[in-house]
Amino acid sequence: MPAQKTTAFGLFLLFMTTVVHAEVESGPKVGDTVPALKVQAVNNGALADAADLVAKREDQETVYVFLPKSKFDRPVGRFVKALDTAMQKRQMLHPNLQIVLVWMTDDVTLGATRTNAIQTSLQLAASQWTVWKDEATSPEGWVISDKAAVSVIVVHKKKVQATFGYDSVNDTVVPTIDAAVAKVAP
Repeated sequence: MPAQKTTAFGLFLLFMTTVVHAEVESGPKVGDTVPALKVQAVNNGALADAADLVAKREDQETVYVFLPKSKFDRPVGRFVKALDTAMQKRQMLHPNLQIVLVWMTDDVTLGATRTNAIQTSLQLAASQWTVWKDEATSPEGWVISDKAAVSVIVVHKKKVQATFGYDSVNDTVVPTIDAAVAKVAP
């Protein structure tokens, strides 16, 4: 391949990598205390009563992942599975570490059914599925961007340790998030 075509191809690949992992600002600011998160837990497709998961998790290491229903696709599924696998390894030393997956949808009943189907497919072990009742508006104080396909907030002792927002995502960004979690759960 001539040098000019090789350079053009290399620039194309660099551009595509940037597009795939475009970051957006999403979530509360690092150092802030996380606000309440009143969502409904999903267990085998059944909805529990709404409860504040931040209060339930207390000071434990938690990775909150916000997933708008309309933006969930296979690459996001691969991301969720890879993150769950990485956190399972961390749970060996930090058994209280957990991922809270927040499915953002306008229909919580259908949301419970959909998350149950995703759980059946992905077989997640370090994650708890929950449903938030509105896809267009984030829970109060969480500042989840409507441009984000995935928003990740790493929390320890109710303080935001790191935030990640992506307009598109796949499993290749998991090491970056895992490194942030390693700072609070080494």
